[in-house]
Amino acid sequence: MKLSRRQFLGTTAAPLLLPILPIIGCKPSEGHADSRAAKDDPDSPAPDTSTGPRVALAADPDVVESRNRADGVKELMTKALGGAGGGEPGDFLQRLFHEDERIGIKVNMLAGRGMSTSVDVVEALVAELRAAGRGGRGIVVFDRLKQELVDVGYPTGQDARDRGYRLQGTDEAGYSRELYVAGRVGSLLSEVFLGVDALISVGVVKDHDLAGVGGCTKNLFGLIHNPNRYHDHNCDPYLADVLGMEEVKKRLRLSVADGLTAEWHGGPAYVRANTWSLGTIFASPDPLALDAVLADIIDAKRKEKGLPTLAEANRPPRWLDTAVSRGLGVADLDAIQRIEK
Repeated sequence: MKLSRRQFLGTTAAPLLLPILPIIGCKPSEGHADSRAAKDDPDSPAPDTSTGPRVALAADPDVVESRNRADGVKELMTKALGGAGGGEPGDFLQRLFHEDERIGIKVNMLAGRGMSTSVDVVEALVAELRAAGRGGRGIVVFDRLKQELVDVGYPTGQDARDRGYRLQGTDEAGYSRELYVAGRVGSLLSEVFLGVDALISVGVVKDHDLAGVGGCTKNLFGLIHNPNRYHDHNCDPYLADVLGMEEVKKRLRLSVADGLTAEWHGGPAYVRANTWSLGTIFASPDPLALDAVLADIIDAKRKEKGLPTLAEANRPPRWLDTAVSRGLGVADLDAIQRIEK
């Protein structure tokens, strides 16, 4: 739902009761089990018959400090996308995107060079999209501020175009004139975001002092002009509201998490002492399933370090359950197909 600014301001004389947008349920991914294996070999492991969403984890901790880091990241990206789709990465991307779409890749630059979406991860993703013949109308890598992208090391101008994409900050394009409303959220949206046909959210793996986990759904707060207003109650229901915006739902096709370096405490800021070389790229068409897996990994690391879990620290990612209740995805770890590569 979108309102003009005047229409929205006209509602503020009374208590703000904003309508919740109708929700379209997310269909789970199809399983890829072959029951013939069990029939042919009674000693073979039982096939995976789960029909829940796939979350792929492609891991190599050595890649973080490798001299051939870019090549190693490309290999991890290929494995992650293949695992998320249950086959070849190109086939998966061709199912998700049309060849003539403009694709936006929303990255996260909030914490600076130490804990932002890395150039290697994004360029490996762009290479896979191009190899699959996708992004025919262009691929744009964006975040709120252009300078933050440059500071982390993203190329600009012709250098970026030579690598298959365009770099842009929302500060260059501005925000919409119309107000978009979903649940309790009323925001202007990034014009860069509104200018793309399809969206990939590429977040980072870290804990968050309010939302519990900063991953792919939290990354979507970078699409709105006023995220500072929506952090109460562990960002619940506000993250679910943004994920449920009609403009977001019709564009968001894929979520990828840069887990080369991960952070178990102190986020969203970069606290180097609280990071570890996880060396993992995550991918899933279901952002909630991916973020549920990230929360589980962060909690395991916190326990290893003698810290309370996110729930025990009074910052559980409760917005996951709210989003699930609206049909926006799956967050039950028992229902998620965790594909390790």
